[in-house]
Amino acid sequence: MNEVSLVFQKYREYTDSFLKKGGFPVKDTSAGYWGISICEEVFELFKKLRLRHCNNFLDLGSGDGRVTAIASLFTNATGVEADKGLYETSLKIKDELKLNCNFINKDFYELDISKFDIIYCFPGSLDYKFERKLAKELKGKLILTGPYSLIKSMDKRKIIEVNGNMFVVYSR
Repeated sequence: MNEVSLVFQKYREYTDSFLKKGGFPVKDTSAGYWGISICEEVFELFKKLRLRHCNNFLDLGSGDGRVTAIASLFTNATGVEADKGLYETSLKIKDELKLNCNFINKDFYELDISKFDIIYCFPGSLDYKFERKLAKELKGKLILTGPYSLIKSMDKRKIIEVNGNMFVVYSR
């Protein structure tokens, strides 16, 4: 089995573990709401973005680590997650799969994001504080899932659709 298939399989098993217990892979955390991304869609998005040309990728609110894990198949990838349990899950899966990526357990507002070319985020509560941080530190591109967010400090450059889901690319 190749590396991509192993990552997909591991996260499918993790998702199934919630369903077998009668639950769903979602969680309300102190920093926002976590829900899973679909691995195959994220992989296709990264192919369309030609993520291999990116030097440093950051997933804000990386949850169980699946987006960061997939990004690590293309480039240097880091995930930042405030929730200790989700952070520990991402480390466990990273170690089991022997992935070359990094995870940081802290609030994203405490992290300098200026060294990252691409920042990926599922927009939960985008607010003035988030906008200020982007305006001050972001040098590269921002990718948000869904068409419903408006980042005033950046220009919407591209909308990429994968299986009916929209991803919006912003830059200056």
